Amino acid sequence: GTCEVTVTTTAPGTADLTSSFATTIDEASFDLEATGEKLWTTFRVRVTPDSAQNLLGTPHDFTVWIEQTDDGETWYPVVGAVPDLSVTNPAEITGTDCDAGTGDAGSCTVTIDSAVTGAFTLLAEYEGVVGAQTAGFSDSGEKQWIDYQVTVDPLEDENLIGTDHVFTVTVETDLGDGFVPVPGAIPTLDLQGVGAITSTTCTDGTEEDGTCTVTTTSNEPGLSTLTATYEGSAGIGEQETETGDYDGSADKLWVDYTIDVDPGEAINALNDPHLFTITLERDEGDGPFAVSGEEVDLAIEGPGTITSIEEGTVDDGDRTGTCTTDADGTCEVTIVSGEPGTTTLTASYGAEVGETSGTFTDTGTKHWAAIDLVKEALIEPDEDGIKSIILDEGESEAVTYEYTITNIGPVPLDVTSLVDDVLGTVDLPTDLRLEPGGSTTVTAVDTIESDAESVTNTGVVTGIADDGTEVNATDIETVFVTEVEAVILEPGISVDKSVVSGTTTDADGNEVVALTEGETATIGYEFLVANTGDDVLVDLALVDDKIGDLSEELREAALAEYGVAALPVGGSVVVSATYDTTAADVAAGLVTNVADVSAVGSDSRTPVTDTDDATVLISEVEVLAEVVERPLPRTGADALQLFLLGLLTVMLGLAVLLGTQRRRFE
Repeated sequence: GTCEVTVTTTAPGTADLTSSFATTIDEASFDLEATGEKLWTTFRVRVTPDSAQNLLGTPHDFTVWIEQTDDGETWYPVVGAVPDLSVTNPAEITGTDCDAGTGDAGSCTVTIDSAVTGAFTLLAEYEGVVGAQTAGFSDSGEKQWIDYQVTVDPLEDENLIGTDHVFTVTVETDLGDGFVPVPGAIPTLDLQGVGAITSTTCTDGTEEDGTCTVTTTSNEPGLSTLTATYEGSAGIGEQETETGDYDGSADKLWVDYTIDVDPGEAINALNDPHLFTITLERDEGDGPFAVSGEEVDLAIEGPGTITSIEEGTVDDGDRTGTCTTDADGTCEVTIVSGEPGTTTLTASYGAEVGETSGTFTDTGTKHWAAIDLVKEALIEPDEDGIKSIILDEGESEAVTYEYTITNIGPVPLDVTSLVDDVLGTVDLPTDLRLEPGGSTTVTAVDTIESDAESVTNTGVVTGIADDGTEVNATDIETVFVTEVEAVILEPGISVDKSVVSGTTTDADGNEVVALTEGETATIGYEFLVANTGDDVLVDLALVDDKIGDLSEELREAALAEYGVAALPVGGSVVVSATYDTTAADVAAGLVTNVADVSAVGSDSRTPVTDTDDATVLISEVEVLAEVVERPLPRTGADALQLFLLGLLTVMLGLAVLLGTQRRRFE
């Protein structure tokens, strides 16, 4: 008496099934009815939030909700439900309380984290059970981890101080497919150490390529570090925004060089060599240190030349050059000058640091101090420039000498003394100081006797620079004396010519030069010219028939000795000269030089002359080495050798005979 009715639904709720039955029994009607009630229920799984963003390195919490409804409208928690959890790689579940079942709110928490950027999914599954029925329910939430990076380029670099350096700041983000630019990003800039930021485009935001620039500079050496910081953010939808600071930094080393010329200023006397020391140093912020093995360019302006460089080269007429620094960063340069004035030495070093370059220079100044003395007897000279006085026998005359002292150098001088080898110390003005170009004149008187013949005075003046450098100058003046009684003057002159070098003396006292075939020799001579009369000699002349005219040399020797180009009575000078033998001299076997000297008496106007000669024998020696060493046929060899030996003996004998005849001729 039964039947079955199966019902189903796709929505939760309560269904009433009514079964009715109508029948008639004995004309009696019956209406029977029965009602059955069925409650349909369902579950759901929710993962919140359904999507989110996090910054890389920040864990994320999902909430898993498990709920049940009987009417499709009202959901109530399922307490103690244990969902199955899974996450897509490479994210991982780092913590959860779902293993203990959902709480009173029907929820539990799942924490996931990722070491890489990208989007990852958490799947929560739950098997709901009602009576003997089960069904699976699930939901998922998506998490995207993003990352930022800030770079500053170049990371390390060097610049010379005083130059500009441009850093490039780049802001990028990674959503999972690699870093891409962040346009419009405004990083925060911080420069630590030396220097300053002079300009930047970062305040206007990065370009489309995610970059902006920062220009820095420094006027002092040392390290500066630029740090760029950007506040990156993450979050979508109603998610609370998450922020983090990302930064990048780069270093810039500012370098300075110094070059020093020591001393910076000094004073030297003429022809007194002076040493400059060049020092090259580099400073990176911790103080200067020596730079070795670098070339420094050198140049001088003013009088003088570079005479030596410790390690380097000199060129351009000894006015420029280079020196190489040693382990101490130094090199030495020596200069000298024979002229007064100021010389400036400039040392230059061209430095290249990174992409910057510069030239560093320093100078040293050398003042060449000098003083000049002109001594003059206040006597009217004659037509030959001779200053003389005429005295009666036994008389004397006071002669005034004038000394003109001039500072011909570039620095002030204190004139400390003036000494005459005849008159002694000459009085000077008190505290005499001469500025450059300044001059003063003082006088002194000497009494000259009639029998003096001539008086030669030498004056020496001394000046002192402010640093103690001493300079001197000398001048000579000669006054000739003629006694009135010496009416008849007999001037006289002599020349004595001698060989002084380039020869040897044989047993007979002859000067000899031995030469191999084709060889020549240089013979040195000295000419002693003396005044043998009683009159001063002027118009001095000396001529050698082989060497040539030596008159100028003779007059210069007299000028150096007596202050005038004349020979006083009893005076003498020496002139030196050399002669190079010729092939004709060798062929003749001797060279004979004849020297003729002449002069004129300054008062008598009488010309005088003298002659002297010197002979040097020349022997030519044949080189027999090739004859001796060359092999000869054995037949007749002994006879040929004897013949050659005899021939050599005859030639040497002829040479000796010829020399003897020449000596007899002489």
